[in-house]
Amino acid sequence: MAIRDGMGIDLDSARTETVVRKGRIKYVAAPSQPAPRRVVKIAVVLLVAVLLLGAIYYFYTQRDVPDTLRLSVGKSKYSPGEQVNVSVILQNSGPRGHSYQLSTSQTFGLEIRNSTGGIVAEYLPNPEPGALQLSVGPGQSLRLGEFRWNQTFRVLEGENETWAQVPIGNYVIHAYFKGSADIAAEKRITIG
Repeated sequence: MAIRDGMGIDLDSARTETVVRKGRIKYVAAPSQPAPRRVVKIAVVLLVAVLLLGAIYYFYTQRDVPDTLRLSVGKSKYSPGEQVNVSVILQNSGPRGHSYQLSTSQTFGLEIRNSTGGIVAEYLPNPEPGALQLSVGPGQSLRLGEFRWNQTFRVLEGENETWAQVPIGNYVIHAYFKGSADIAAEKRITIG
């Protein structure tokens, strides 16, 4: 026996009948929210989106992008005997400036290697001792210097030293920045 609303119902004698529904089921949409509540929700979503984009922009502009070295040679194929002019440029592509402390006046090193890896020319100035401070700002490039090569290499025969034209072939110009060992660049040229 079950008690409902203070009345006793005998469940053992209760009959169950199947309920048959006639007609179509009609969908009733939930009542729309009042306009102020919708405006508040839209405002909150827009505020979160603006804050998220602002955070992404802030972290993007605060990242540290390492400087790179760029070599400018003008062209990639030279005639035998033609002078090769190499400009060495330090490039800052990031949003932060960088400063470097060098122990000499030499800002870069440079080697030209043949196809077997042998050095045929090298930039070896007489650097002056003393500290040198270099700074490159965001988006700036700093020209470190220029190297001119007349396509000759040194030949030693006993005590005699002569300079001869390098053979026709492929050569690699490798330059590195004296302020950081990680900053280097290569450029390939062909003679002939």
